[in-house]
Amino acid sequence: MKVSLKQTLSLMLALALILPGAMILSPALKAGAAETSKYADKLKVEPVKLPEGKTAEEYLKNPEQPDIYTLRSDFKVERNGDYDINYQPYVATVGAAATQEEKNKVNQNIKFPDFPGYGKPKDNGNPLDDFLISYQKVVEEAKKGKSSGNAEYGITHQNSQDFKYDAEKKSINVRHVFQDISDFEKYGNKPGETGETNTTAEGRVGSNLKIPPLPEDEIKGFVPETEFIEVQVPLNTAKFTVEYRYNRNHYDVTFDSDGGTEVPSRTLYYQQVIPPVAKSAVPTKVGATFQGWKPSMELKDKAGKIFKADEVIKDSSGNAIKDLNANLIMPAKDIKFTAVWKDKPRADYAIQFWTEKADYPEGASLLERYDFVGTHVYRNEPTGKRHDLDNEHIKGLEFPDLDQDRLNKIWNGDRFNRDQFLFLNKFYKYNKDLTHKENADPNNPTAVKAVSS
Repeated sequence: MKVSLKQTLSLMLALALILPGAMILSPALKAGAAETSKYADKLKVEPVKLPEGKTAEEYLKNPEQPDIYTLRSDFKVERNGDYDINYQPYVATVGAAATQEEKNKVNQNIKFPDFPGYGKPKDNGNPLDDFLISYQKVVEEAKKGKSSGNAEYGITHQNSQDFKYDAEKKSINVRHVFQDISDFEKYGNKPGETGETNTTAEGRVGSNLKIPPLPEDEIKGFVPETEFIEVQVPLNTAKFTVEYRYNRNHYDVTFDSDGGTEVPSRTLYYQQVIPPVAKSAVPTKVGATFQGWKPSMELKDKAGKIFKADEVIKDSSGNAIKDLNANLIMPAKDIKFTAVWKDKPRADYAIQFWTEKADYPEGASLLERYDFVGTHVYRNEPTGKRHDLDNEHIKGLEFPDLDQDRLNKIWNGDRFNRDQFLFLNKFYKYNKDLTHKENADPNNPTAVKAVSS
């Protein structure tokens, strides 16, 4: 309406300026002019007379508009730690030019809406039923917010206030179920327990709650089906139950044949019966008799009988169960079975001799650097004997590049004597350090390995 008024006044001023002058008619407009003449008597154009002392700009300027103040009240509920609008806001708008009667109409006690599962806003810990909206409060609060516009068209002041509803805490029942050993599609009570395993988790209504699994020491042999279960806490949790599933964990069964033939390892689930070792896979060892298996930890069979760690597994008659066909139950960790052997009291063994080559490429391996020159065989020697390598005789060994006369001097006697040593040392030097390193006992590096059965 303001724009139209300006345009009308401008047109009237323009007409006032044009009418006193001569009117010019174009030939092309004669017909139109004749048509317009019908209404000429009805058009009464009167020029605007400006008040004394005022310019046209001042006359056309709109009067200043009063300021407008708006206060918006939002009702927000707690969700996942934040607060979201949950109800239609209450918006109060007043003008600076309002009369006292209009101001009085603004004053209202606004009741807080009820939201099931959420507590009303509080003052010093006490729930509030309503809040006051007054003309003065709207003006004061709106001035603290954002402003827009100008004096000619009016300045608008806007602000908002939040009323926060805290979500109520609710307890959720969590039932923990465990995978059945006989049917992996079924879940039930924890093995060995007759009752259910239940816990509670607490969260706020409308918020997402992450429910963790039971502690590791309470679920030995099982792994949670998921890292956590996330649910939205409902208003009514009386009949709300979360089911947390636990699957059976799997562990390795390994066999240490202690020098015998290898037995393949296995992977089994917790509480699964350990399958027996096939008769063809029972280990054998040259020079020793297999006595049975000893476990690395205590085991039980299906009937609950205990087999102690590091003791040979035997039946009720005291006989070793060499194929492990004892209905042993897989524990909740990796297990190793170690073969037990009875060595024969005597065995044969050999001593090999190697001499260093005169020339070999840089970086050559040990085998590339040495030539094999002979062997001494010892028969029916005690098992466990540690040979005295430093005093081993060299009779009968043909060293490369030495003629028979020199070899005869080196072969003089069954054991080294001073003359032998001094003569041999002209051509070859005994590498004591390398000899002891290559023949060290794995369990005692400072000793020579013992004769194996």
